[in-house]
Parts: sequence; C-alpha cells; structure tokens
Amino acid sequence: MEQWYIENNTTERYDTDHSELSLYQRLRATDGRVMRLNRHLDILRNYAAILLPKTPIPTTSEVEQMCHRLLSRGSYNSSSTHIIELRLWQNGRVRLSVIETSLYKGFDLRVLRPNAAIIEGCSTALLYPTSAALECEKLMKIITRQNGCDVALAVQNGSVIAIDSANPIVVHGTNVTIGQSITSAYTELIIEALKKLPQYNISLSEISLQLAASADELFFADHRGLTAIGTLGGRQYSDTVAYAIAKYINR
Repeated sequence: MEQWYIENNTTERYDTDHSELSLYQRLRATDGRVMRLNRHLDILRNYAAILLPKTPIPTTSEVEQMCHRLLSRGSYNSSSTHIIELRLWQNGRVRLSVIETSLYKGFDLRVLRPNAAIIEGCSTALLYPTSAALECEKLMKIITRQNGCDVALAVQNGSVIAIDSANPIVVHGTNVTIGQSITSAYTELIIEALKKLPQYNISLSEISLQLAASADELFFADHRGLTAIGTLGGRQYSDTVAYAIAKYINR
C-alpha cells in the first residue's frame, strides 16, 4: 500500500525507508580522497551485524565513486575539505550528502572554543551510529542553547559519555585520558598520534564528570577536526595538547 503525506497543501508519496532506522558515518573528503574510509566502513559493518543483520555494506571503491560523482555534480571545490554523511538502511539503500564544507583543509584544531553545558539522561542513543543518535544530538543542542552554551557534555551516572556526540578527551599535566564509549575513526586517529608523542601518557578509560571538571584541557575529535572546550561550569580550559596533536597530524 502506498503511503502519502500532506505538506503546505501539497499531497506527495511518502518514502517509508526514510522513517526506518539507518546507520551513518560522517566522512572527510579532500582532493577526491576520503579520509580513513576503510575504517568507517568497518564500523558500519560491525554495527550492521548487531543492529541491522544481513545489511549489505558498500565497498570502498563504490563509496569513493559515489563521493566523486556527488562532489562533481555539485561543483564543489576539489581543494576544499567537504563533510559527507553516509547513510545506510537495512535494505542496502545508501545515501551520501554533503552536510558541510570545512574552513580547514587539514585535520586541524578549530579556532572555535565552545562553552559546554552538562546534560544528563540523554546519552544512550549516542552510543550507536544511527539515525536515533542524530535526532538525540539535535535535541541536546536545543537544550544546550537554552542553557546559554554551545555544546553538550552528555553525562550518565556520573560519567561523561560524549561531548557534542564525540568521545571526551581530558588532560591533566602530561596524562591524557580518552573516553571509549563511541566507536570513532577520529578518536582512533588521536590515539595513534599520541602514541607517537612520547611526552604524553595515554589512558583509555571511562571519564568521570569530576575528572573532566578538574582537567587542564577538555577536547574531542570528530569529522570537523579537533575542538577544544573553552569553559564548563565557569572553569576555563587550555588547548596546548590539542594543538600539539593537530600539529603532528598535519605535519
């Protein structure tokens, strides 16, 4: 049976696929190449096996070709970095869309220093790369802005699950603690970089709110690059280690 909807007095067919749960990854495409694409597809494959069994996963070559067609068709500047959202439905349907063009070509530390607000009880959906997480992210942004801040520090049972839907990273002196609640190709990039910077001690573990609140630095990595938090509850943070990581990655 066909489904229909009415919007602004116009009647249209409704594509029920869009209302079903989908998986997603946000990719960085520069000069026709997608950063860490194989890892992004591994993450989709792993979560599809759990949440959407028997979902066919596109190959690296297929995604690269789709990205090239998308950027060419939209006449996007090939020298810029474009953020492409890859959505995957259980029936194998794949959709790619450009959601942002970065101000930075490399995986840099962003100039923006957002203020964070603590939001409790909204974090479970963020643990999985699904359309539910995207909707949860939108809700948390609304609540955060109502609190006069820029990004949400998602807290559950006293632990920081995410900052702006990415794993939290805290610094105390030369000790760097990285949250592992969310499977992220970008968090893995930070871990790899830190292992090459011997002056820092790395710990992969749960991050308590107390640990985050007392840190010298609080930052995260996602498709946009590195973002260092400016303040949380009146506490100001620096960005020295975040800057060193970005400099190493882009050397």
